[in-house]
Amino acid sequence: MLKILTKIYSNIIFRLVFLLLILMAVFSYSSGHFIFVKAYNNLIHIFPSTYSVEQDIDSEYIWENVSYTFYQNLSAEADLDEFNKENSAYILSSFAEAFYISEEPGLEEDFEVETTEDEIIDLTEESSSEEDLESGILEKNESNEPEDLTEDIENEHEDSNKNSMDSEIDDIELPSEAHSPDFETDTEPTENFSDEISLINRAIKGTKKLFSNFSEGIFNLKLARAENDATASKENNESINIKPIKQSMIFSDFSVPLEYKENGIGSIKLRLSLAAQSEFKNDNLRIDYSINEAWQTLGLISLENKISNQLNKDYFKFILPSEISWEDVDSLKIRINYINNDLAAKKDDYDLKIFLDALWLEVDYDEQSDGGILNDEEVHGKIGEIPEETTEETKLEKDIIKLDLVSDELQFGPGKEPRLDFQYKKTKKSLFKRIGLGLINLFRDEYKNIKINALVFDNLGKKQLDLNPEINYINEGKFEINIKNKRSFKPGKFFLIVEIEDKESIYQEVREFSWGVLAFNSNKSVYLPDETAFLSLGVLDDGGHTICDAELYIEIEAPDGGIAYLTTINGLVSRNTECRGDSVVAEPDYYADYSLADIGEYKVKIIAVTKNGVKEIYDKLVVVDSVPFEVERIGPTRIFPPADYEMKFKIKVNEDFTGSITEYVPKDFQISSDEFRVMDIASGTVKEDYINNSKFSIQENDNERKLIWENLNLRTGDEVEISYVFDAPDIFPEFYLLGPLETKSLRFSEENRSDLVFFTELRQWQIAADAIDIITSTDGTHVGWTDSTYAWDAPNNFYASRDIPKKSVNDWANYLLATSSTATDLGGDITAVEIGIEGYVEDINDVTAYLVPIFNGTTDGATTTVTGPTIGQTADVDTVRYNPITNDSNGPGAGNWTWDDIINLDIKVYGFNVDNGQGRFLYVDQIYIKVTYSFPNDPPTGSFNSAVQRGDSTGVVDVSIEVDDPDDDDVKAIVEYELGSSCVFSSSNDPTLDETDGNTTADFGDPKVENDNFYQIGNVSGWIETASGSNTVLFDWDSKADLPSGDGTYCLRLTVNDDDAASSTEATSTLIIDNAAPSPPGTLSVFATSGTAVILGFGASTTESNFSQYIIYYKEYDGSSPIETDDKHGTSSDSNLGYQNYY
Repeated sequence: MLKILTKIYSNIIFRLVFLLLILMAVFSYSSGHFIFVKAYNNLIHIFPSTYSVEQDIDSEYIWENVSYTFYQNLSAEADLDEFNKENSAYILSSFAEAFYISEEPGLEEDFEVETTEDEIIDLTEESSSEEDLESGILEKNESNEPEDLTEDIENEHEDSNKNSMDSEIDDIELPSEAHSPDFETDTEPTENFSDEISLINRAIKGTKKLFSNFSEGIFNLKLARAENDATASKENNESINIKPIKQSMIFSDFSVPLEYKENGIGSIKLRLSLAAQSEFKNDNLRIDYSINEAWQTLGLISLENKISNQLNKDYFKFILPSEISWEDVDSLKIRINYINNDLAAKKDDYDLKIFLDALWLEVDYDEQSDGGILNDEEVHGKIGEIPEETTEETKLEKDIIKLDLVSDELQFGPGKEPRLDFQYKKTKKSLFKRIGLGLINLFRDEYKNIKINALVFDNLGKKQLDLNPEINYINEGKFEINIKNKRSFKPGKFFLIVEIEDKESIYQEVREFSWGVLAFNSNKSVYLPDETAFLSLGVLDDGGHTICDAELYIEIEAPDGGIAYLTTINGLVSRNTECRGDSVVAEPDYYADYSLADIGEYKVKIIAVTKNGVKEIYDKLVVVDSVPFEVERIGPTRIFPPADYEMKFKIKVNEDFTGSITEYVPKDFQISSDEFRVMDIASGTVKEDYINNSKFSIQENDNERKLIWENLNLRTGDEVEISYVFDAPDIFPEFYLLGPLETKSLRFSEENRSDLVFFTELRQWQIAADAIDIITSTDGTHVGWTDSTYAWDAPNNFYASRDIPKKSVNDWANYLLATSSTATDLGGDITAVEIGIEGYVEDINDVTAYLVPIFNGTTDGATTTVTGPTIGQTADVDTVRYNPITNDSNGPGAGNWTWDDIINLDIKVYGFNVDNGQGRFLYVDQIYIKVTYSFPNDPPTGSFNSAVQRGDSTGVVDVSIEVDDPDDDDVKAIVEYELGSSCVFSSSNDPTLDETDGNTTADFGDPKVENDNFYQIGNVSGWIETASGSNTVLFDWDSKADLPSGDGTYCLRLTVNDDDAASSTEATSTLIIDNAAPSPPGTLSVFATSGTAVILGFGASTTESNFSQYIIYYKEYDGSSPIETDDKHGTSSDSNLGYQNYY
C-alpha cells in the first residue's frame, strides 16, 4: 500500500491534482467563498474574495497583479519604498518600470498562465469629451457606445448597445468637494495586523502566485462573455483621439460569516494599504462603492504629491454610510479607479507608480450576547488612546480566549469603591492539546504569569490619571480590579480597559461602569430604635449633570424581612420643586422619611429610571441599641462652588468623653470659619468654659484635610453643635465625600498617652457640584476640510483636518461652521459664555486657529485666536481652549444672554499658516460652548403683624407674621425672643411654638412647626408658600413654657430664609409678657348701705405693673366667701374699676 501511495505521490500530475484539491477546499470554506476575516474585540476585518478589472489594455498604465491585494503584507508605517511588484497590485509607467525588477523571476515563470489580449475587457474607447469626464457627466450615445459589460455578464440584456460607462462614470455624481481619506496624525493608528498576517504569508509562500494566476483564470472566464462586444466597441470608437485614462479594479464578495450576523452592525470603514507617486497632472484615485449595482463615489485621493501609509500616519480610511446592513456587506462592491483626464500630460519620461497592497472592510459590531463589551470604535473613539506600553497589536490568536466579567454590580454609589471581578480563560483549539493541558493544569496555575494592565476613561474618552486601578490576581485566571475611593472625583459613566498579555497573545476588553450617578445621604449614619431617618438623594446623568425628572424607587428591607417601598409614584419620595437641570439648591433634589423600628441592618436598594437608562445602587441603614454619640449632619447635597456653604453637626453625648473630634474634607476645600458650642440640656445654658478651652486646627495630608477640635471635656447629656464654612474648588461637575466624623478619646498609661477611636460615622456625606454647562456641536458645514463631521460631537480623538496652504494670509475661505449643538434651556441667569476647540496643530510655531462667534446665525462677532502653543502639537491631550465672548459688542452683551442666544449661536473655525515654505495641518476634535450660569436669588421678606399675649392666664401669645419672596420661593422662618425693648439680641432664646397642626394657619398652604429645627416654621412637610403672593401666617407661642414667671416687656425677632438667602433685614416687635400672679389689693370694707345698694371702702391699691382692672365677686351670703364663678362686678359695670388707684 505504501509503495502504491509513494508511486502516486511521485507522479507530478497527481501531486498537482492533490494541491489543486487542497486549494479548492480552502477556497470553498465558509459558504463556498474564500473568506479572510480577522476578528478583534468586537471588530472584524473582511477581505474581498473576488475581483475583476475594467481597463484599456492598449494603455501603458494598467493594473497588474490584482490578486495580490487579497493578502495584506505591509504595516501602517510602510513608506513607498516598501511597496513593490511582489506584494501589491500596481500601475507603473515605463520610466518607473525600470526600477522595479521582479525579485523572484523563476517563481513567476513557473506559475505563469497565458492570457490572450481578448481575455481582458477593453473599455478604452468612450464617446465622451475630456470636459465631460471632468464634470462627471457623460452624454449617452445610443448607437455607438459600448455595453455595460458588468451588467452584461451578470444579467441577460437584449440591447447590446448600452454603454458600460453609464454604470461606471455617468451614474456617479461627483461631489463639489472631493472627500479625501482620513489623514490622521494621532497616536492611535488602526491595529497593525501585519504580524498576524505574516504567519499566513509564510504558510502560503510559493503558492501566492499560483493562486493569483489560478484565480485570474477563473475570473477572466467570468469576463470572457463580453470580449466580442468589447472588441466591437473598440472598433466603433477607433476614430476618437481623446482617450482619458481610467483603469479600474472591482472587488466584491466581502462575505460575512453567519456567526457575526447575529450581532448588531456598527460603523464600516474601507481601509487601503496604499502608496503612490506621479508626475502627471490631474492624477487621481477615485474610490467608488456599489450596493445592488448603484455606484456612488466614496472619495478621491490626489496623486499630485507622494502618498503612503507612513505619510498618512495610518492606513487610508473611508467611512461608508451608516445605514449599511450585514446583508448589504454581502453585496457590496468596491471600485478603485485610476483616472487621468489630461491626455497631454502623458510623457514617456514621467514617473508614475501606484501600489495597492490590500484593501479590506473594518467593521465594528455590538455583541448581542454581552452588552458590557464595547466595540473597537467605541474603545478608540470614546475612550481614546491607550498608552504605548499597553497598545501592542493583538497577535494572531491560536487559542479561543475569553474574559468574563463575573461581577453582578456595575453601578456604584459615591461612597463605594468600584470593584470588578474577572475570569480569564484560554482554550486550545486542538482537542489533544486541551486534554494535555487539562492534565498538566491539575498541578499548576496556567495563568499565574499573565500580565494584566488596566486604565480608566470617562464618558468623554478622557483618561482618568487620578483613578489608578489596583489589580489583584487570585488564581486560575481569576482576578479583581479595584478603584480606590477618593474624596473628590467626577461622577458619571466610566470605561475600564483591561489588557492581558499572555505569552504570544495580547487580549483586550472594555467594560463600562457607573460611579456616583446616584447620590444617597441619610441625616445620621447610625440610628437608635424608633427614630425616623431623613433620606436625601440626587440623580446624575452619564456626564455627571443633575437629573430632576427621574422616577425613583427605594426598597428598604427591615431586619425582620419586611419590605417598604418608597417611590416618586406613590408619593413617599418627594421631588424638590426647585430642582432644575444643573441648578444648585440647599435642599436635596429628592427626599423621603422612613421610620425605623428594631435594631439591625436595613438593606436599601435605590433604582432611578432616567432618559438615559436605569441606574441602581445598594446601601444600608443601621440601627443599634445605644451609641456614645448621636450625630446628625445638616449640610448641602449640591453646591454652586463659587459660594461658601456651612456644614453643621448636632451631637448628643451619651457617655462622658475627653478627647477630640475630627472631620475629613477634600484637600482643596478652603475652610473660612468654624464654631463650637456645648449646651447643658438640663439647664438649657451654654457651657462657655468648654468653648474657651477647646482648640481648632487643620492638618493636611496627600489627599485630604483634617478639621480637628481638641481639648474637649464632655459630659453625658451635653448637646454639642459644631459647624464650619467651606468653599469647594470651582470644578464642574464634581463629587465630594466628607467625613466620616470621628471622635478619639485620650487614654493614659504609665508609659505613654494614646488615642482610642471612641466613635466614627458609618458613612460619608456626599456633595455634588454642578453649575456650568459644557455644550458640544452636533452638526455644521465646511469648506475645504477633511472629515468635517468629526468636529460635530463625534467620538473623542477623531479629527476634522485642514492642510493650510503655504501663505502668510488667513485661510478664512476654508472653514468649519458649527450650526447646531446640544444646548437646551436650563433656566437661571447666564453670567459668562465662552467658545473653544479641542485639537492640535502640525507645528505650534506656524499655525494659529481663529474662532468667530456668529450670533443668531447671521451676525459675526469679533474674531478670537487660539495660538499654536496654546493648542499644542500633541494629539490626545484632551484639553479644550476657550475664548470669552460674553462682552462681544455684536452679541447680546453681559447680563442679556438667554438660552435662545446659546441655542442659535454658530461658531466658525479656520486657520492661519505663517510658513511660506509648506502647508501645515490644523486638527479639530470638537467645537465647544461653555456657559456659566446661576440662579440668582432675591432674599425673602418678613414682618410682624402682631404679637399679643392672651388674657386668659394660659400664657399663649398669638403671633401674626407677613412673609413674601420676590422669586416666589418656599420660605422657612425662625422666631427668637429676649427680655427688654431694645431688641439688640446680644443673646437670643428659642420660643416654644405650638406644634399642633391646626393651631398654625396661613393664607396659602399649610406651614408646619418643628421646634427641633433651627428654623421652626416651615419645613419639607409644609413650607411657607409665597407663589401666590404675600402670605400671612398665624401661630402660637407658649410663653409659660419658656417664661413661667415672666413679667415685663420682651422683644421678638423674625428671620425668614428661602434656602438660598436669609432676609436682609430682621423684623422685630415688642410685647408684654405677664405670667406672674398680681399682688392683691387691700381688704374691702362696708362704708354704707341702703335698701338697694352698698358702698364699699377700698384698702391699699395693687402694685401690679401690668394692671388691667379690679373685679369684685359677690353672692348671697351662705356662710362661705365668693369665688370667681360667682357673680362679678367689673369695668363693664363700673369704669372706675379700671383705675389702679380707684379713680
